[in-house]
Amino acid sequence: MTRAQSDGESFGTKPFGEQPQPMTILEVPIHGQVIKCRLDLNAPSQRLIFDNSQGGLLYEFPSVLALNQHLKPGDTFIDVGAHVGFFTLIASVMVGQTGRVLAFEPEPRNAESLRQNLALNRTQNVTLINLSRATRSRSGKTSL
Repeated sequence: MTRAQSDGESFGTKPFGEQPQPMTILEVPIHGQVIKCRLDLNAPSQRLIFDNSQGGLLYEFPSVLALNQHLKPGDTFIDVGAHVGFFTLIASVMVGQTGRVLAFEPEPRNAESLRQNLALNRTQNVTLINLSRATRSRSGKTSL
């Protein structure tokens, strides 16, 4: 079951009709750990993650299930278009400390949100590759 928090309160304890704060932390239990994903509810894509993780549901459950069936400790997972890190964080737990996650994100605001989520979770096995320079409309080189 997932849980969302804002200012330390569970949304389940708020009066009916009261809206969550624009910034919230979604907590998702994975393999005996709880990942925390900081979401900006004013951003439509992040609101989608939040809204689809309520009432015992989990955002993109079939994708999470597929990760659970295929990722094992020690594996390497590559997340291209990592967004704010929802799948990055889940994969990080699944591959464990002996595994590795490479998270590629070209959009600077998403990359910053992902960096914050990695710090929030004290993630040690994820490398964030910010590709913002690689997605410009002019030609050039970038290193990975």
